[in-house]
Amino acid sequence: MTGELSRFTSNRRTRGEASWKTDEDWKAGVVENVEISGGGLVPTPPPEGGEDLDFVTDNFEDGSLTEYVVDSSKDNGSASVVQSSRSLEGDNLARIATNGRVFALGSTSGLFSYPSAGDIPTFHVLFPNGDNNALYLYYGVQQGDRANGTGYRVTLRNKHNSMRLDNRRSGGTVANSSTRNIPSNEWLTVEVDWRTDGDHFVKVFDSEGSELGSMSGTDSGLTSGGIGYGLNNRNGNSSVAYVDFVGYRSP
Repeated sequence: MTGELSRFTSNRRTRGEASWKTDEDWKAGVVENVEISGGGLVPTPPPEGGEDLDFVTDNFEDGSLTEYVVDSSKDNGSASVVQSSRSLEGDNLARIATNGRVFALGSTSGLFSYPSAGDIPTFHVLFPNGDNNALYLYYGVQQGDRANGTGYRVTLRNKHNSMRLDNRRSGGTVANSSTRNIPSNEWLTVEVDWRTDGDHFVKVFDSEGSELGSMSGTDSGLTSGGIGYGLNNRNGNSSVAYVDFVGYRSP
C-alpha cells in the first residue's frame, strides 16, 4: 500500500476533487494522502484548495447556510444555496437577494477555515444583470448577527464602477477607488492582501484575469474573524447577486 492514496480528505483540498466525500471525513480535515512507513501512517503534504486558493472557507457544496447568521439589523432580503451550472466548484453557489435595502449575513464558526491577518481572503462574485447594486464582502467579522457592523467590508458597486473598504466596527473608511467597467453575467474575483502590519490591498479581476481596479489603505483594528456577504440595491428595487468558492491564500 505504500504510496497509494488514502480515502480521507483535507480542508486544504476542494471537496469536488476529494476521493472521499462523506461529511464526517470532510469536516474532520485530516490529510488525504498518506504513506505507510515503519508500520505506521505518514502524511504527505495535502494539495492546494484550488487554482488560486490554499484554503477553502466555503464552496457551498453542503447545500446549506446553517453556519451563517443573518444580520438582524440588515435583514431586508434572503440568502440560499442553489444548484447552477455556473458554479465554479461543484454544483452549488450562494444566491444573495435584497428587496431594495441592505441585506447581510455572516459566519464566525462552523466553516472549514477562516482567514486572518497575513492571509489573502478571496471571493468569487457574479452580478447577473446591470442593476445598480452594492455588493458587500466581509472579512474579520466579529459577530455573525452583526456582519455589517463588526468587520471589514469591501463594497463593490457595478453601476458606478467603484469600490470601497470600511472598518464597520470603528465606522472608518480605509480606502476607496474607481474601477474599470464592472461586467455583468461573468465571474469576478475580489482578493484582499490583509497584512499583519495593518495594510490592506484590494484588487478586482474579471473572468479573464484582467485587473479591473485596486485600492489600498491601513487599519490594524482587526486581525482575525469570520466572513460574510451582503447586497443593497441602491434604487430600492429587488435584485440578486451570486457568491462562490470563497477562501484564502496564506503566503
